Amino acid sequence: MRVARAAVAFLVAPLATPLVLLVSLMIGTLVAGDTPGPLDRLSPYLVLFAVLTYPSVLLLGIPAFLLFQRYGCQSIIAYAIGGASIGLITAIAWTAILKVDAMPAFSALFVLAGSVSAVLFRIIIKAGT
Repeated sequence: MRVARAAVAFLVAPLATPLVLLVSLMIGTLVAGDTPGPLDRLSPYLVLFAVLTYPSVLLLGIPAFLLFQRYGCQSIIAYAIGGASIGLITAIAWTAILKVDAMPAFSALFVLAGSVSAVLFRIIIKAGT
């Protein structure tokens, strides 16, 4: 059961990343005084963020989880900080790979998304225990 819960957490938690993007874009649009456009214009960005997230989960998230397990770390704050760190590393890596010149905004979104994803991951892992 524990392995199944971890598998579900690794599949579901990264989906928080596109949701963070969606909410931030909607808030930004409302703050700018515009009306939010149709979601179909945002769907390529949501897919992009989802695609960018899963390699980070494989390369950084799984080792971080194993490290947390090894040392018995169960704090939500530790997961949030770990997720934010993974988000920052991911933003730096993808900025270099994609040659995007939007580092501060890109990094802030990925740090927030990483933190939210990690907290969601922690909630899924510890649900029912």
